[in-house]
Amino acid sequence: MNRRMFLFSACAAFANLGLAQCDDALACNYDPSSEGTAGCNYFQTQNFALSESDFFGFYEFDGCDNGITGWDDFSVNLVDANDGGPLELVVSDAAAIELILTGFDSTYAELTSAEISVCGDTMHYLSLTEGQIDLAWNGLGFDNPLIGGYFAPESSYPSGCANPDACNFVPCASPADTTGCDLLQPGTIIGDSLVTSGTEYTYTYEGGQPGSTYVFYTACGTVPAEEQGGDNVVTFVFDFPSDCELCVQENQPTCSLITCLTLTPEETSLVPAMDSKWTIAPNPARNVNQVDYQGESSVWTLFDLSGREMMEAFIEPGQNAINVQKLPQGVYLFGPQLGPKSKLQIVD
Repeated sequence: MNRRMFLFSACAAFANLGLAQCDDALACNYDPSSEGTAGCNYFQTQNFALSESDFFGFYEFDGCDNGITGWDDFSVNLVDANDGGPLELVVSDAAAIELILTGFDSTYAELTSAEISVCGDTMHYLSLTEGQIDLAWNGLGFDNPLIGGYFAPESSYPSGCANPDACNFVPCASPADTTGCDLLQPGTIIGDSLVTSGTEYTYTYEGGQPGSTYVFYTACGTVPAEEQGGDNVVTFVFDFPSDCELCVQENQPTCSLITCLTLTPEETSLVPAMDSKWTIAPNPARNVNQVDYQGESSVWTLFDLSGREMMEAFIEPGQNAINVQKLPQGVYLFGPQLGPKSKLQIVD
């Protein structure tokens, strides 16, 4: 064999060796004439880095012109598979709980079972139920009609405070960006906490910020309309058979804060539900809340900020699903009918 023929044969063998490393159609360097997957590349793009945080969101844009809601998105990171195979999505524990509790079990299953590659401006998304679909990069992320939402890397979000309770809240900011948030600091409601039915009491909220206005609400009695003038003082007649809460919402132009004081009638004792503990998640919520309750079975009530009763529910020890889908968005108080209430925020 002459030298030229030897070099040609060696180059051909080397080329065949390179081609024989990725026969996976999902990979960016797929070659149908190759064999094996040892050399497959599943991430080859300049749009974002595999090392950055990623998020999944539903098509609910909340006024964000870029179509990415930010604060309302779920932490879902795109990562290398342990076996060197296709990329996969890792859903955070908090995101998994909220998806499952709000009825998006199928979305959670889809996200955690998909096999993925990102090649240039295309995400190859292999669904176990629908097969492979190709998603196009839209400048910020990839729209996925299969699950009614989008996938976006953290670098696509603008900077800003993503905490919806902050005065400088930026709805489109990265969900992971909570630095520099300007939050109202809670003050104190000054007044008698041990009360007598039929007696008039005056309460003052101290520690508010300059320029704030105030709205008081309670199930402990009727707050006269003239007492809702925006100042930090309220007077009303206590009229409730057991413990209840007087709450005040401090309002700034772009944020608010709720502070409550428990009022206890003299010569009464707490019912078992009052001594118990509970958690409500997710909060804020869209459709369904899950109440994890440790106490005796009891009737719970939900009030709006004006003190109107909006809903009743019978809560038992353990997990309780509460459907709030028909309630308008806003802030509510929810808890045992004869006990303290917790703040609950409902969003669209």
